[in-house]
Amino acid sequence: NPDATLTFTAVGDWGDVSAAKEAGLAQVDTAGVDYWIGCGEGPTLGSIEAAKESGGYATGYVGDMSALGPDVVLSSIVWDMGQIFDAIETETADGTFDAPYYKFGVAEGALDIVINPALADKVPAEAITAIDTARAAIKDGSLEVPFVPE
Repeated sequence: NPDATLTFTAVGDWGDVSAAKEAGLAQVDTAGVDYWIGCGEGPTLGSIEAAKESGGYATGYVGDMSALGPDVVLSSIVWDMGQIFDAIETETADGTFDAPYYKFGVAEGALDIVINPALADKVPAEAITAIDTARAAIKDGSLEVPFVPE
């Protein structure tokens, strides 16, 4: 939707699902929000509940949350922390661990997006193509995603 706008709300508590749900429902009332992307477990679970109640959609966070809202979780941001844990374990075992900053992302297979198969027909084919194209470009190095700190 080229006319989509971003509405940002911080609930102030990573674990307060109820506050996140109420914030999401307030966004519906005040700004017509119909799609949520949460950050953190509580905010994401709350946004899924707001989507259920309002008829909107949500994106899961950290893992595939499709099962928590089969009719509303359109996609999920999925982390695979295995590579980071493997690096920490290896470096600890061989005595070289010195608390480095690890950077594992899409290119390394540690971060991805998955589409809920039950709702895949709601995602336009061109969006799926754009996701696949961007993923491939990140992996081959032709697309660099900049780090944008808050």
